[in-house]
Amino acid sequence: MNASNETTNPRTILAALDRASVCAGLAHADRAHLARLAERREYAPGEWLFHEATPRRWLGVVERGEVELVRGSGGREQRAALLGPGDLLSGGVLLDDLPHAASARTPGGAAVIQFRRSRVAALRTEHPTLFYRLASKVALSISERMRAAAEELARAADFPPRPEPTERVEDGTCAS
Repeated sequence: MNASNETTNPRTILAALDRASVCAGLAHADRAHLARLAERREYAPGEWLFHEATPRRWLGVVERGEVELVRGSGGREQRAALLGPGDLLSGGVLLDDLPHAASARTPGGAAVIQFRRSRVAALRTEHPTLFYRLASKVALSISERMRAAAEELARAADFPPRPEPTERVEDGTCAS
């Protein structure tokens, strides 16, 4: 990470959170509180944000640029998603203690609003209503991303349409 480009200006952070889908519907006061807990980090082109199977250290929202999620290593990498401004990174930090399921890097550089794990834990105890509202939005975001990935896998595999179930006849066998 490029610490010299780090900034914690709450107005800049609040503007990014105002555009983030995970913050949609949150009251301005709640977004302002979140902005005070966050940090903004700049990543250089090609820089890794985190690696698959490592502990999650923060929750993030892409402010600027793109972040590519990849699975595997070396020549066997596969792109899982390409995230842009307003998209969520490492949302599972709100839900569990599992490690990253993918690695993240930025092809052309990015700015990311980040909430350290310790600040997320403090939010849970100090502002539980806000924490659980945010956790609900994160869970929905993860669910939508998984649905999109499943649809992409199905298209790539070119699965035939699922057959309609056959009717049952009275003796318990299936009609053909």
